[in-house]
Amino acid sequence: MAKVFDLPSKLLFNAEQHNLIHAQCFEWIKSSNGSMNEGFNNIFPYLSLCGTECKYDLAPKILNIAPLSSARDEWGDEWADNIHKENRTPNSELEIISAPGYQQALKNGFHYDLIEASDGLTYERLTFSIRRNPYEIPIFLGYIPLILGHKC
Repeated sequence: MAKVFDLPSKLLFNAEQHNLIHAQCFEWIKSSNGSMNEGFNNIFPYLSLCGTECKYDLAPKILNIAPLSSARDEWGDEWADNIHKENRTPNSELEIISAPGYQQALKNGFHYDLIEASDGLTYERLTFSIRRNPYEIPIFLGYIPLILGHKC
């Protein structure tokens, strides 16, 4: 059975190598309110970009998978390069269980969680709102997945 665990944001500052990009992204979120500025350019290569329309039981459509995203590592370049065809991960269970985190990111600016899918895929995810400037409503949602592994 799939599980989602909310994680406290203070874990983002454990400066271990594996979550350094999460800490860098969190700093950008807090300093810019998620607005597209110079700091955004530093995290964009790791980012998966989504629309803002999400439901309680379905994640928003994926619009772009950046070159260094671990989602690309997990499902491959062919899937990532053709994301415009399906706009979803290959795992329909993830589309359902990850949806509340996107809603939290829209509401609070960001959400940090740990997802364990029933197929054994486990990853940390920092999900956040992206704005043109600090005062506008979000125009995108972004997430940076950090694949931790697969259970055997």
